[in-house]
Amino acid sequence: MVVGSSLWVRERSVYADSSYTGIHTHPKKWVTLEWWSLYSVTHQNQTTAVDAAWEALQPTHGIVAVDSQWADERQLLPSMELPGDTSKRVYILEAYHMLHCLKILRKTFYQILRRESTTFKLQHSNHCFDALRQNIMCNADDTPLYTWNRRTAGDGQPRKCRDWNILRDWASEHKACYRNIDGREGGQFIQCDDEVNADDGLIVESFDKL
Repeated sequence: MVVGSSLWVRERSVYADSSYTGIHTHPKKWVTLEWWSLYSVTHQNQTTAVDAAWEALQPTHGIVAVDSQWADERQLLPSMELPGDTSKRVYILEAYHMLHCLKILRKTFYQILRRESTTFKLQHSNHCFDALRQNIMCNADDTPLYTWNRRTAGDGQPRKCRDWNILRDWASEHKACYRNIDGREGGQFIQCDDEVNADDGLIVESFDKL
């Protein structure tokens, strides 16, 4: 079945809803989502701090290595082998892929706004726009957001959300030790140690407010 023009719904077990990291098995948490947060600018003098918060994000934290047998048992599509360990395959968790896209889109937007040269090719932004569209359609969040026609729909509205720490911890336990070296496109696998992708840089406290 085709939704719109490009989103396919496939009745195959390989695409069945599953909790690969265990996050779906934990109860959701009540969280207050706000129109403005530590990651958004309300006044010009906040730009530097907000830019720093976004730059601190490490989407590569979500690039993980799992046993090939584990992947096969969950009917994951084949992926590249981990350099130096052919018994493992490399995947990127979708939530971190979305963070990667958001970070690129925001950086490119402000570089164009400030008339600076762009770090990433615009083709990458085009992919990210559509990846976000597909992800939104896939999740189809049906929460009714309150509004008073003030352009702040859902501001301060309590929502039930999954615990990001569970996802972050799982990624830490299965890290593939991949890192962007200069913040540009591409990166490399490096020797694993406790410092490599130890954290994803997200300020979870800005999210957990209820």
